[in-house]
Amino acid sequence: MALPRWLRRIVGWANISYARAKPAVYVGEGKVLCGRSFNGRPAHYLVDARDRLISPGFILGKTYEHMATAWLCRHLDEDSHCLDLGANFGYFSVLMALLAPRGRVIGVEPDAAVADYAMDNVVMNGLKDRCAILQAAIHEREGEVTLFRRMQRSGNTSIAACGVDFTNSMREAPEQPFTVPALRVDDLLPRLGGRLDVMKVDVEGAEPLVFRGARQAIAGNPRLRIIMEWSPGQIRAAGFAPDAFVDEILGMGLSIGRLCRGGWVAAISRDQLLAAPYLANLLIQKKK
Repeated sequence: MALPRWLRRIVGWANISYARAKPAVYVGEGKVLCGRSFNGRPAHYLVDARDRLISPGFILGKTYEHMATAWLCRHLDEDSHCLDLGANFGYFSVLMALLAPRGRVIGVEPDAAVADYAMDNVVMNGLKDRCAILQAAIHEREGEVTLFRRMQRSGNTSIAACGVDFTNSMREAPEQPFTVPALRVDDLLPRLGGRLDVMKVDVEGAEPLVFRGARQAIAGNPRLRIIMEWSPGQIRAAGFAPDAFVDEILGMGLSIGRLCRGGWVAAISRDQLLAAPYLANLLIQKKK
């Protein structure tokens, strides 16, 4: 049974059991079937057994992206319209669609092989009526963009190349460049009926491009909440200045907070943010 909305809003980290793990099973062809349950709603995921970044912990049943998961399980409405940018195998796309049975969800993943996993997971969970996966990159303009694929770490595909010395040090095959269609967030608004409530952003340093292509969505949706990974090293590697990016966000009339255990939000100042080497999840929303 799904938890009522009032209970979701007060449950804390001690009750993260609303995101339960189920046993994992190898099904062949390098694929592992994993189970999760969110607020009592069962979900199934196929993941790549060869991935070294996300799959090991996920297969072992560890809570994945626990702060963002907790926040979504507590706050997502049944009719929420959501974007999952950098969808990978579709974890958040499926989660959002399960928690918003009367909503709409679009996941965007540039790597074709990984996007196939996300598409399969959407179909396998019976969510294709309200959730779509697009194979594309999110950018500040339409066109094409070249990305660099990490062969054993699909979650680290980026517009910035790491270089062969780095991949050798990680005992990985060299990166593979590939070209993919580029879209703006604002281009996706018609598919969401012009409404955007929640946006999950994890694009390995290209976050400034996401915001520059989302000005209409941000201005026209005052209730929009954005969950975003903060990695200033990746932002610099992608050719952007973290301080200028923070100022862009604040200049859009947005405030920045930090998701904490249990899905609660703590304030963080501009200076604290710029001094942080990494934060798993920020919560960005209109200033109150």
